[in-house]
Amino acid sequence: MPEGPDRRDQPDRVLHPAPPRQAPAPGWRSRLHPDGRLTVTTPTGLTSTTTPPRYATRLEDDPPPF
Repeated sequence: MPEGPDRRDQPDRVLHPAPPRQAPAPGWRSRLHPDGRLTVTTPTGLTSTTTPPRYATRLEDDPPPF
Protein backbone atom coordinates (compact mmCIF):
# COMPACT_ATOMS: atom_id res chain seq x y z
CA MET A 1 0.00 0.00 0.00
CA PRO A 2 1.43 3.42 -0.86
CA GLU A 3 2.52 5.81 1.86
CA GLY A 4 0.64 9.06 2.19
CA PRO A 5 -2.30 10.84 3.79
CA ASP A 6 -4.88 8.48 2.28
CA ARG A 7 -3.37 5.27 3.67
CA ARG A 8 -6.19 3.20 5.19
CA ASP A 9 -4.26 1.72 8.09
CA GLN A 10 -3.35 5.04 9.69
CA PRO A 11 -4.69 5.18 13.27
CA ASP A 12 -5.83 8.79 12.96
CA ARG A 13 -8.07 8.05 9.99
CA VAL A 14 -11.70 8.37 11.02
CA LEU A 15 -14.29 6.42 9.08
CA HIS A 16 -17.81 7.72 9.50
CA PRO A 17 -20.71 5.40 8.74
CA ALA A 18 -23.33 6.55 6.29
CA PRO A 19 -26.16 8.43 7.98
CA PRO A 20 -29.26 6.32 8.56
CA ARG A 21 -32.17 6.76 6.18
CA GLN A 22 -34.83 8.94 7.66
CA ALA A 23 -38.06 7.22 8.52
CA PRO A 24 -41.10 8.76 6.87
CA ALA A 25 -42.95 11.30 8.99
CA PRO A 26 -45.93 9.80 10.82
CA GLY A 27 -49.18 10.20 8.92
CA TRP A 28 -47.62 11.29 5.63
CA ARG A 29 -48.03 8.98 2.64
CA SER A 30 -46.59 9.12 -0.84
CA ARG A 31 -47.38 7.15 -3.96
CA LEU A 32 -45.34 7.08 -7.15
CA HIS A 33 -47.57 6.31 -10.13
CA PRO A 34 -46.33 4.32 -13.16
CA ASP A 35 -46.54 7.44 -15.34
CA GLY A 36 -44.16 9.36 -13.05
CA ARG A 37 -46.71 11.38 -11.09
CA LEU A 38 -46.12 11.61 -7.34
CA THR A 39 -49.05 11.95 -4.95
CA VAL A 40 -48.37 13.04 -1.38
CA THR A 41 -51.08 12.80 1.29
CA THR A 42 -50.72 14.81 4.51
CA PRO A 43 -51.84 13.63 7.96
CA THR A 44 -54.96 15.82 7.58
CA GLY A 45 -55.94 14.13 4.30
CA LEU A 46 -54.91 16.86 1.86
CA THR A 47 -53.35 15.51 -1.32
CA SER A 48 -50.99 17.05 -3.81
CA THR A 49 -49.94 15.46 -7.09
CA THR A 50 -46.94 16.55 -9.11
CA THR A 51 -46.37 15.66 -12.74
CA PRO A 52 -42.89 15.32 -14.25
CA PRO A 53 -42.07 17.56 -17.20
CA ARG A 54 -42.74 16.15 -20.65
CA TYR A 55 -39.91 14.85 -22.73
CA ALA A 56 -38.67 17.31 -25.30
CA THR A 57 -40.04 16.62 -28.73
CA ARG A 58 -37.61 16.16 -31.54
CA LEU A 59 -36.83 19.36 -33.37
CA GLU A 60 -37.07 19.49 -37.13
CA ASP A 61 -33.97 18.25 -38.87
CA ASP A 62 -32.46 21.51 -40.08
CA PRO A 63 -29.18 21.32 -41.96
CA PRO A 64 -26.21 22.73 -40.05
CA PRO A 65 -25.36 26.35 -40.89
CA PHE A 66 -21.94 25.51 -42.32
